[in-house]
Amino acid sequence: MATKTYTVLSTWRKLLHSYVTQHMPDARLQARLEGEGKAKRLLEDKLGRFQEEDIRAFLAALNTDYWKDKLRHDRFMPAFYGALANQISNSTDAFNRWSEKLWNASEKELGSVLDDFWKDDAIPGSGTSLPTALLYLRNPDTFSIWLPKMELGMKKILPGLKLKHRRTWDGYRVYNEAMQSIREQIAATPQALDVAMSHAASEAGTASGNSFPFLFEEFVAAYVDLPDGQDHMRRYAQQRSEAQANWQEISAREARGEDITDAVLLKLLPHADTDHNRSRGAWIHVAPSITKDIRQWFEGAKWTKAEDWPNVAKTIYGFVRRCLESPQSLDEHCQWFASTVPSQGFQMGMLTPILNALKPEAFNIVNSKPRQALNFFCGKDCDNTLQSYPRLNEISFRFQKEHQELFDGVGQGIALHGDVLDMFSHWLVGVRKFSFKEAKFYKIAPGPSGEYWEQCRDDGYICIGWSDLGDLSGVSKEEFEARRDAALAEHPEWTKSGLGQVWRFTRIREGDRIVANCGMNKILGFGTVIGPYYFVAGAHCGHRLPVMWDDLTVRKVNEPSWLGTLQELNAERFEKLRNAEPIELVVDIERNPEYSTEQLAEDSGIIIERITRWLSAIDRKRQAVFYGPPGTGKTFLAQLVAKHLIGGSDGFSQIVQFHPEYAYQDFMQGIRPVAGPKGELSYQNVFGLFREFCDKATGRSGQCV
Repeated sequence: MATKTYTVLSTWRKLLHSYVTQHMPDARLQARLEGEGKAKRLLEDKLGRFQEEDIRAFLAALNTDYWKDKLRHDRFMPAFYGALANQISNSTDAFNRWSEKLWNASEKELGSVLDDFWKDDAIPGSGTSLPTALLYLRNPDTFSIWLPKMELGMKKILPGLKLKHRRTWDGYRVYNEAMQSIREQIAATPQALDVAMSHAASEAGTASGNSFPFLFEEFVAAYVDLPDGQDHMRRYAQQRSEAQANWQEISAREARGEDITDAVLLKLLPHADTDHNRSRGAWIHVAPSITKDIRQWFEGAKWTKAEDWPNVAKTIYGFVRRCLESPQSLDEHCQWFASTVPSQGFQMGMLTPILNALKPEAFNIVNSKPRQALNFFCGKDCDNTLQSYPRLNEISFRFQKEHQELFDGVGQGIALHGDVLDMFSHWLVGVRKFSFKEAKFYKIAPGPSGEYWEQCRDDGYICIGWSDLGDLSGVSKEEFEARRDAALAEHPEWTKSGLGQVWRFTRIREGDRIVANCGMNKILGFGTVIGPYYFVAGAHCGHRLPVMWDDLTVRKVNEPSWLGTLQELNAERFEKLRNAEPIELVVDIERNPEYSTEQLAEDSGIIIERITRWLSAIDRKRQAVFYGPPGTGKTFLAQLVAKHLIGGSDGFSQIVQFHPEYAYQDFMQGIRPVAGPKGELSYQNVFGLFREFCDKATGRSGQCV
């Protein structure tokens, strides 16, 4: 398939060859070949007839690797692994349909089949990696797997390369030509190419996990290629088309001397995608500022009086027209609007989406999310007022030009650079929950042998000992030192430096990052501090910080200096620890007994044909509702169906009963008040029933109901 040759500089050729030599021993190559062979045999044997467990076996075989004297299944991680593997495995119908098409397509048909696959978007978690992996298994010497990490390495090696559109045959064709050209020039086997490119990507990276290129790579892998990301990207063009029509309609009405108040408020301002807003004909925007009726909102906040709205609407319309007619005078227009309409509430996030939709070459969307991102990455301190928009708009265009190659790689005709920046900012703030203050990094052992880890993990905190010091909330350094000296007199086995760790523990702030360790050779998890220090009287490790644990992969390290309970780390060291080798844990969970549909029909007294239809609907829709009067057996029947669904697997079922007092915090999670020993309140983040259910389910391969 590859027809074009791309020249790799000699320095890169030597470097890539060294990566392959160092990191692809014969044993590793053999393990990968065997894994690929098993995956290919599964495709040939099960094509069109894959069950969920077959798909999991296929993905595990494809991910087979061997490194540091250990057989592993994380070759292409995060692709085909963890949550993404679960999403793919749960899409059996779509997987069967598309794997059959891609496997059997002729060379002439291949382009249209691949384009149709991405347009259909029926397999969550597949991204660019799954369909191209199927092509790779057809012929590794012809096709390469399209992975974000490999793409990043390729762009470092061939900086002038343009991929055209992502998730299209044209984009893949260019990507594949470049990959095959690189592979031939470094004389590498197909099985070694991902090793070489991943190391090239790491070479291209930076020690700081807070750099824009580093976070953008994560954004591409974790959001762009997923269904939510693709839907987000497609909406920009749609909302521009709607905005153009709205503007023409309102301009015509204004020229006829008609009242445009309602039309301006509904169709020029960005509304959230809700049933109520859609029923009113509001302009729905991917970066909304209005969730309900703006009149009720502003009048309730005493920002605007009811009789002021006609004048406000005319001013909004006039502001937009002025900006479109003379964008070079943006600063003057923003000052005019602020002096004409009380600007509280009408900040840049309210007015910039319509400017961007009507004239994207002159105006960027800037609300609180892009503002925070631009301030952080560009070292600025712009506020959220409309008067700051001209400066931020200019900064945004400069930033897009500086990182043009990265934005090209995602947008490529589907979305503009400014759209990609807005989408990245949404992901960074709204999805990843990035902390824009400079975080500090700490290693903390939850007990000498990690004995308190399970409780820390399950209840969302990190703890430290020396509880005899008592609650240190609000305690001055002098008072702490007095308590420390008294404790040392009572406990001669304690040390001043050991107790000093407790003081440092109380200084850790929200947004700081935690590595939980067990001894010098094992990492238990990574998390982010989400609240202030608190103390639990009577607990052995009563000094605590609330933590959101975001990575519970157990990892192998060798850290001889990790003798104490708490140590501060630098950003570079933290990132290296994040990439430490995972330890595969084998948990022997007892499997549930089989419970057949025949037995279910007999126990429930319902004919098997109806049971089969129900199970088919549940498999397709992932949910079901039994309705009827109280006492007619709905719960009993639901329990039997759940018993069948988890039969023969390690899954489990759980019942929750909602009632009028049942709150979001009970079901998901929430900050709850906890009384201290002196009657003072501290606030802890506590998981609700569903979060606990999900955590338990992540350790199971079977269905959980």
